[in-house]
Amino acid sequence: MTDSDLHKLLDQALKSSGRSRLEATLKGLASDDVSKNGVLTIVANAGVHSIPETFLRGEVYEASRGDWDVSTEEALLLELRGILSRLVSKLRSRRWSRVYLIPTGHPILSIQIKALVYRVLRLNTIDLYYKQGSYFEVDLDQRDIALSEEKLR
Repeated sequence: MTDSDLHKLLDQALKSSGRSRLEATLKGLASDDVSKNGVLTIVANAGVHSIPETFLRGEVYEASRGDWDVSTEEALLLELRGILSRLVSKLRSRRWSRVYLIPTGHPILSIQIKALVYRVLRLNTIDLYYKQGSYFEVDLDQRDIALSEEKLR
């Protein structure tokens, strides 16, 4: 099929199905391709901030949503254990090649998620950093940094 034929087909689909349905289908196809490559995006606490779709790569997993019970130390630990237990199941559900972390909500949850991903998968997360309307990805190989520091001594 030529590019011209493909464009005609897309125009026909747009006319017959509407823009929103065509967009959803194309986004689904694009995310399926990324998901097949084992990409997971973990949103630490969904519903806290609006996250641009460009940063929701592969399969998106909400570790938690909204408020949790932090009335006592025991309640907090129970909440964290539940969230992390569900995340372990997700991490073990398939082979992941890359994991993005969107650290929304309280920092304690993001710290625990980052450590858990490394312990279960031996992968460093690629973290999203937000500042004054801009987003940046933080992709640091901490092991490489540690080994580099050892060489300098």
